[in-house]
Amino acid sequence: MRLLFSSAMRWGLMDIQANPMKLVRVRGVSKREKEPRVLSLPECPRLLDEFGEPYRTMVAIGIATGLRCSELFALK
Repeated sequence: MRLLFSSAMRWGLMDIQANPMKLVRVRGVSKREKEPRVLSLPECPRLLDEFGEPYRTMVAIGIATGLRCSELFALK
């Protein structure tokens, strides 16, 4: 919906204003308690060395694409 409203403003279909989707709040949705830790460049090969296949490939894809664990496990 956010993308839809942004596109409509860009195309002149509605006045440019604050995107109304910023006002939406959903009950029961948890926010992150802390920021995720991002690996440094030297840590990536060290991490890959710790795994055997197929986990090594999954970790490499995760590092290269930024996929979440649940997304990696869903790949076929």
